[in-house]
Amino acid sequence: MASCIFNLILPAGSILKLGRSTSLNGLGGFHGSLHIKRKGKQVTLYYSATAYSEIRNGKENGIAVFNRSWKNVVATLYHEMNEFRTDADVNDAIEKNSNDPLGWASRDGQEVGDQPLFTAGELDNPKLVFKEVSDAPRKTRLPVQFLYSNAVHGAEGPITKPHA
Repeated sequence: MASCIFNLILPAGSILKLGRSTSLNGLGGFHGSLHIKRKGKQVTLYYSATAYSEIRNGKENGIAVFNRSWKNVVATLYHEMNEFRTDADVNDAIEKNSNDPLGWASRDGQEVGDQPLFTAGELDNPKLVFKEVSDAPRKTRLPVQFLYSNAVHGAEGPITKPHA
């Protein structure tokens, strides 16, 4: 179970809260880890909590950029899963007040998924980085969030050919 991630998706109408942030003011989700002992061994459990992002009664909960709530939830899960890949031990970094446990974070401590949202006012317009991309073999479109790319030093979508 060393590579297992537990993803909790809140039901519609629930408010996600982390510190002073809530899903009513832009929090779409968060991820973390905790250490427990199981059968005498140290085990790390990884988890995420995701708001059911939607517009309800004219008010946005989470990050509702798509016209269908399930697409918002999928894009937020995509965001959290990619941050797991780059900084799974974010709780350790917070506890130690050091970015050393992280695989990737900007110099200001922004995560691979958060950096594009905070750059150039994109938090005010998340549609700049939350997009639907083509899944050509299935002839369908998938909701994702563009992530930070070293190649362009900012958000980038699918790459069709290598950068020069």
